[in-house]
Amino acid sequence: MNTKAKLITGLGVAAAALPVLTSPPAAAAPPHRDPTIEITTVNGSGCRPETVTVTPRSSGFTIRYSDYSAKIGGDALPTDYRKNCQLGLRIIPTEGFTYAVMAVDHRGSAQLAPDATGVLKASHEFAGSPRQAQTTHSFKGPLSGGWQVAEKIDPGQLVWASCREERNLNISTELRVNAVDRTTANTFDMHSGLGSAYHFAWKTC
Repeated sequence: MNTKAKLITGLGVAAAALPVLTSPPAAAAPPHRDPTIEITTVNGSGCRPETVTVTPRSSGFTIRYSDYSAKIGGDALPTDYRKNCQLGLRIIPTEGFTYAVMAVDHRGSAQLAPDATGVLKASHEFAGSPRQAQTTHSFKGPLSGGWQVAEKIDPGQLVWASCREERNLNISTELRVNAVDRTTANTFDMHSGLGSAYHFAWKTC
């Protein structure tokens, strides 16, 4: 799937994805009710079940992480330079509607020295589907404070949830920090209170 990624804060963006052969479906206005969303699985070194919440909205949902940070230098452990999180979401839209992820806003904060780099890798897919949206974003130091990345999927490349069978939406993210000087503390995280927002396109079944 092709995506267009816009970097709001930070430097350097690379995006890669698998091609999807689909026809653009007819769009629909969002339903008046929020979808029902349940976290079915939480795995990874960067998240525990109690540190992840999902808030549904009629336009999609927001994921918030309370303890998701990659670190290098200072008192960080050798394995702290890379953290990942894999979520399985059971999403039940309003009856008569189906959805596709059309855009994602990733947010977090960083403390990066001039020789350090923070990397975010993100993907989402429906369980059992070979179609996957993948993006990679790099942030070069010096950087201190919040960062945000906006991704938009081309309308003709949207992957729609099936109207006939229920499949979990799987979301994977990875944070990584690299630095030449490993005595200086560097962090790259997704602790932002705003969370990562996933925006839906809707159509009727």
